[in-house]
Amino acid sequence: KLLDFLWAVNLHRFGFKMVGLWPKPNKCTEKSLWSEIWVGIIFILLIFISNVPMIYAVIEVWGNMVLVIDNLHTTLPQLIISVRYIIMRRKQTVVLSIVNMMAEDWIAFKQDKERNVMIKQAQTARLIMIIGYIFMVIAVLAVIIPPCFGIPVIYVITNFTGVNKPLPLKTYHFYNTDKSPQFELTFFIHSFTTLLGGIIYMCVDIFLILIILHICGQLENFRCRLTDLISCKNFNEVLNNIIETHLRLIRFTDNIENTYSVMMLALIFHFGIVFCLSGFLFTIVRFSKINLKNISYFMWAVNLHRIGFEMVGLWPKLNKCTEKNLLSKIWVGIIFILLIFVTIVPMVHAIIEVWGNMTFVISNFQTTLPFLIASLKYAIIRRKQTAVLSIINMMADDWIAFKQNRERNVMIKRAQTARLITIIGHVCVVIAFLTSIILPYFGISVVYVANLTDVRKPLPLKMYHFYDTDKSPQFELIFFIQIVTMLFAATIYMSVDVFLVIMVLHICGQLENFRCRLIDLILCKNFNEVLNNVIKTHLRLIRFADNIENTYSLMMIVLVFHFIIVLCLSGFSFTIILTDKNINTADIAQGYFSLLLLFIVLMNTFLYCGAGELVAEQVSYNEYK
Repeated sequence: KLLDFLWAVNLHRFGFKMVGLWPKPNKCTEKSLWSEIWVGIIFILLIFISNVPMIYAVIEVWGNMVLVIDNLHTTLPQLIISVRYIIMRRKQTVVLSIVNMMAEDWIAFKQDKERNVMIKQAQTARLIMIIGYIFMVIAVLAVIIPPCFGIPVIYVITNFTGVNKPLPLKTYHFYNTDKSPQFELTFFIHSFTTLLGGIIYMCVDIFLILIILHICGQLENFRCRLTDLISCKNFNEVLNNIIETHLRLIRFTDNIENTYSVMMLALIFHFGIVFCLSGFLFTIVRFSKINLKNISYFMWAVNLHRIGFEMVGLWPKLNKCTEKNLLSKIWVGIIFILLIFVTIVPMVHAIIEVWGNMTFVISNFQTTLPFLIASLKYAIIRRKQTAVLSIINMMADDWIAFKQNRERNVMIKRAQTARLITIIGHVCVVIAFLTSIILPYFGISVVYVANLTDVRKPLPLKMYHFYDTDKSPQFELIFFIQIVTMLFAATIYMSVDVFLVIMVLHICGQLENFRCRLIDLILCKNFNEVLNNVIKTHLRLIRFADNIENTYSLMMIVLVFHFIIVLCLSGFSFTIILTDKNINTADIAQGYFSLLLLFIVLMNTFLYCGAGELVAEQVSYNEYK
């Protein structure tokens, strides 16, 4: 009989024991320390690892209805799970009495007919429990597996405005979850918490089904006893047992109500809210104009530019409600310190140190100016983050909006050109970067050779140091810091310029599509509506151009002077090298480096001039038409 009871409850017992909700059958049994620790761990995972960060994530996107509803869609189940867990832990005494009553019913003497009724009800409960386990496993896997392949289970737009690597749960983190091992640890914690949450959510509900089916079996047996009461010889004794059974069933029902009454009230509100949220999300998915294919086009168009900008902290958040995290600010601060105090100030000091010798000054200027310009570009783009954000949002809107195939092809063609230019820019940066690193590694300086009379080991950059850089580990540390700084500076120098190219090519594509719409305007039946859209598009393009001008106007003025100075310095360097009768390896390296800098400057000049010509050509063509 005891085995029958264990068979009836073992599946439910397994789930409850896994999350520390199965009560001790013997009231005298003391709770072990490990059990209390395990319950505490589950509480911490549910409350502080799951609920609090998810609520903060909802607050983080407050103001955007779609994102708030999407976050609530995953946050509410976690909150309900925590409520259920707290209630069941608080009602352990009542749950224990329910389990004891069930055990007594199974152990007590029963006729075969009554035993069969109880077994039938238990089989139904076990079947429901098995189905519940299957659904729980499917739900947990559906939450865990898609993020492993980069597919978010939350609304797709949030994936482009937050982190690059999607996690099972939408939570706020004060650290960068894209890095390793933070991502792996967070993913494991989310997966484990989701598993525990699924078990709690499913087991608490199906435990109610178990006890309901059990009491239904007892009521059926009670009805049979009442029916057979008349034929009993010991009427009074049987009637007394029936009354005791009836009172016992009432207590059993009261215990169920005591355990699940508050939970039922919370679940009514939960079900209503979930139905509304699910209906809203289904409506969004079905009728929204946002096309996943169009979003993928946008990501393809900007991903190469985005890599460079994100590396140096210049890529803005697409969602204005998303707060900048502390690590991002620290990273930007580190880059500023490397550019200003670790590189530019020592390089300017090195120029002052050799002031009076024109050859040395020009040689130092040739490497100092690019860092000054990179720092200026970085400061301007950081200061113009709002304008950059509006530009990116406009570009995203253009890609996401409905387009004809002809218009889409124009945009793709422009994006391909921008990607090609970006790839060429990356190649030039890598070549310049490797040139500056590899040559000094073999003792060949890329600055003027006479400038190395104070040190024996050449560094990639010529700067002033108040300590001996020839000693170890000072030399290795300075070499590494200069390499990192050069990488950041080169990325900034190239990415900012190429970002202008992608914007200009994008607006050229929009102007070309705008021209086609103007041509087709006469043939449109709904002339007024189409004309209204054309005017809106025109005003939008004007705002787009104004944002570009707002971002790059000051930079353009500085770069004009920079280009002129670099051309003059490169010409002087070539003159020095060519007039030197004793040309050695260092002279060749310096000439190669000067030529490379000149090529990069000329390419930048071409990009800026070409960008202006493209816009002017499109505008004049539209005006002519």
